[in-house]
Amino acid sequence: MKQYLKRDGPPQLSEGEYNIFQGYVHDELTDEQYEKWMLEPELKLLYDRIDYHFKHVLAAGNEEFDEYQRKWWAYVLRHGHIKCGTTLFYFGEEGTGKGLALVQLMSYGIIGKSYAWVCTNLKRFTGNFSAHRFGKIAVIFNECVDMGKGGEWDKLKAVIADDEYVHEGKGKAMFMRAETAAYVFISNWANAVKLGNGDRRYTCIEMSQHKLGDHD
Repeated sequence: MKQYLKRDGPPQLSEGEYNIFQGYVHDELTDEQYEKWMLEPELKLLYDRIDYHFKHVLAAGNEEFDEYQRKWWAYVLRHGHIKCGTTLFYFGEEGTGKGLALVQLMSYGIIGKSYAWVCTNLKRFTGNFSAHRFGKIAVIFNECVDMGKGGEWDKLKAVIADDEYVHEGKGKAMFMRAETAAYVFISNWANAVKLGNGDRRYTCIEMSQHKLGDHD
């Protein structure tokens, strides 16, 4: 049996080939649903606050960054079965709302834990056994303490660039699987990742600090 992951794909593509995608926690609104949403004061306020946070906090008011991050997330959500060739790196002081927007909202609130993995230990991701990576649409590296270490970071960079990876479960034979996950890095430190002048796959966004400690 062969498994594949495709948002708009049929449950069974052919004999012995099955789609394992079961849906996000919250899926895309239709135009009609969106118009009704905007007529509800509480929902409109929620939308406006999320919109403000993405533009003025995550992207620090930079329209180019804001447009890029929105298109990046839209691509990941709509085409999760297709490898995303770039990754996002958000850095800003603790308390600026990185975890709220990218872990609680995007990862758990929209995508869901079945297809999003919040990783806090890089060795768990780059270790020998990789079965836990299968079926993930997004991987959020949240303040990995070993993220800047050379050996682990070099392994991760190879994963980001490759279209396939070696799938290995404990006590099971290894085989190749398509690499579909998109990667996001969150850190309080600008030097948390090790990038050279020739690295082209990373968009680094310094967040605004003006909402630091604001819990309203």
